[in-house]
Amino acid sequence: MTQILFCIISIGIFDIVVIIAKGFSITHILFYSIYTILVCIPFAFLSYVVTLLPSVHADTIRTIFSVVIFGMFMLLSTDLAINRYNPMFYISQMLMQKTMNNLILYSIVSLVSIALGMLGIIKFEPGSNERR
Repeated sequence: MTQILFCIISIGIFDIVVIIAKGFSITHILFYSIYTILVCIPFAFLSYVVTLLPSVHADTIRTIFSVVIFGMFMLLSTDLAINRYNPMFYISQMLMQKTMNNLILYSIVSLVSIALGMLGIIKFEPGSNERR
C-alpha cells in the first residue's frame, strides 16, 4: 500500500510538471496516471517469481528487475515478435484500445502473474544463504 501511495504522489508531481509545461487537462492526466498504476499491480506480483530461483539475493533481484523493466519499456517502441511476452505491451494496448479481446488477454495474464507471484511469496525464505 505504501508503494502504491508513493507511486501516486510521484506521478502526481510529474503530472503537475507536464500540465504546466504542455497545458494538458489535469483530469485526464491524473485519471490515466492512477489508472495505469492500478493496472500494473498484477505485474508487481510477477516480480516475486524471481524469489523462486535458488541463491538469489535482494541486491541481485533489484538489479535484474531494473534491467528487465528498462528493456520492457524500450521494446514497446518496436514491432518485434517478443512484445507478445512483454507485460508492458499488454498494459499499453489495454490503455490505448479498450477491446474485449485485450481485456480478456489482460485478465488471463494478470491471473497468471498473481498466481505465480503468490507462489513466490509463499516459497520465499528470507534467511541468509550463508550458514555458520
